[in-house]
Amino acid sequence: CGRAMPRSRSRGRSRSRSEAKRRRIADEVESFLKAEPNVEERAAARLRSVTAEVQQLVIRRGGLAGTRDPTAVLISRIRNAEEGLRPVLDSERASEEIERFLAIECVEPHAAARLRRVPKHIQDAVVARGSLSG
Repeated sequence: CGRAMPRSRSRGRSRSRSEAKRRRIADEVESFLKAEPNVEERAAARLRSVTAEVQQLVIRRGGLAGTRDPTAVLISRIRNAEEGLRPVLDSERASEEIERFLAIECVEPHAAARLRRVPKHIQDAVVARGSLSG
């Protein structure tokens, strides 16, 4: 037929919303980095280069004031966020009790991944201590 079909308005709005979200997150990253003048440029560049989802997780953890090495802490937070976003393979899942604990307590993904990797007696000790709130 050769005639181009007109674009859907909703698709255009969706794109502009996602672009606005990307810009907002980029602005949040820059504000975060501006408030952290002791972070080395290599760590700042790394934060700028990761996905928006990783950036949001890192920023949600809060500022770096009071840390001994802000650069190392930022790089660690990026690595933890990336690790936490990686899908959990069936072979990596913990027992049903541990998985239920992680879900009920809303454990951050990077911490959940670490708990899944420790020996069972350590997992049991963590669960035995009870709720993580308050």
